[in-house]
Amino acid sequence: SDPYDQRLSDRRAESERNWFVTKEGLKAVNLATKGYGAQNPVAPNTRPNGSDDPDGRQKNRKGLEMLQKVRAPGLITVAGEKGYNAEFVASCRALNVTPHVAQNERRQGGSALDLRTTSWPGYAVSQRVRKRVEEIFGWIKTVGNFRRTRYRGVERTSFAAYLVGAAYNLLRIAKLCPSG
Repeated sequence: SDPYDQRLSDRRAESERNWFVTKEGLKAVNLATKGYGAQNPVAPNTRPNGSDDPDGRQKNRKGLEMLQKVRAPGLITVAGEKGYNAEFVASCRALNVTPHVAQNERRQGGSALDLRTTSWPGYAVSQRVRKRVEEIFGWIKTVGNFRRTRYRGVERTSFAAYLVGAAYNLLRIAKLCPSG
C-alpha cells in the first residue's frame, strides 16, 4: 500500500543518513532525508505495454549501491536468492565481490553462476547456512502462523513477530539441552 511504502522508504532514507553519520563521520544536521515511496522509483518495473522490465527492476535494487560502499581488506562475498539475475552477478564481479546467490537452473541459458564461484568450499557452506535461515522463516510462516499477519499496525505486528521469534529460540534452546 502507498502509506506503508512511504513509511518504509522514509525509514530506509533515515537508515542511509545514520550510516553516513556513524561510518563516515558526517554531521547529522548537515544531512536531510526524503523517502519517495512507490511514487518515485529509480526506474519503472514495467514497460509502457505493461510487461515486466528486468532492467528497471535491476536499477531499483539497492544491494549494488550498498556493495559499492563496502571497504574490507579481504575477500567480500554477498548472499542472495536465485531471483538475483545475471546482471547482478556480473555487477558483483565487477566490484570484486563474490556472489553467493542460489543457482537458478531454470533460467534461460542456465545459471549465471559458474565454477569460478560454485567450486569453492565457501560457496557450499554459504548455501548450507542459507538453507538453515530459510528453515527459520519457514517455521515462522507455518508453525508461527505468520504467513499473513493477523494484526493491523506496525507496533502490533512487530510485537507478534518478537513473540514468534522468541518461541522459535526457546524451541532451539530446548533441543540443545540434554534430556534428563
